Amino acid sequence: MIPEEIFEKAFDIESSVTELQGKILFDLAKETKGSIAELGSWKGRSSLILAAGALAGNKQKIYCVDTWKNCDLKPYFDFFPEWKKNITEADLMQHCVPFIRDSAVAAREFDSSSFGLVFVDAWHTRIAVENDFRAWWNRLIPEKGKMVFHDVIPAWPEIIEFIEWLETQKQFGTVERMASMAILTRTKEEN
Repeated sequence: MIPEEIFEKAFDIESSVTELQGKILFDLAKETKGSIAELGSWKGRSSLILAAGALAGNKQKIYCVDTWKNCDLKPYFDFFPEWKKNITEADLMQHCVPFIRDSAVAAREFDSSSFGLVFVDAWHTRIAVENDFRAWWNRLIPEKGKMVFHDVIPAWPEIIEFIEWLETQKQFGTVERMASMAILTRTKEEN
């Protein structure tokens, strides 16, 4: 399948990632020079979108990090078989590498400063989002690395609270909000 077909197929999969958000993620994945990590893959819509963008651009693999269990939408259900089925049907298993573990644990398995894009869409609590941020921040490329936070909406007030805090912390870079997402661009080498 060509990237555009993969993008369209992604919207057959249940998810709260909208078409506009998908287009933004596709373009970010297409433009990024470093590796790509997706924290929270659920059923695979955003996995397909990121893979489509990467295939249209620099052809990086997408490191899909999730426990696939205990989702805050449906606790105690294993979504991995459904994710794998969706990725396999799109013929993307060679591009989407699953990491079945907590995202903070998975971060330790990667080199510092190797990711151009990290999409944060796992647990929707402030502590979880902040833990993902802290675990993956030093994995971003020092200049131009991007961390995208999904679900910056009133239904998830703790995510909004974290983003508002992040906007006051200028040492990390610039935050731009669009389409119910926040995009943090790392502007220089900071810790």
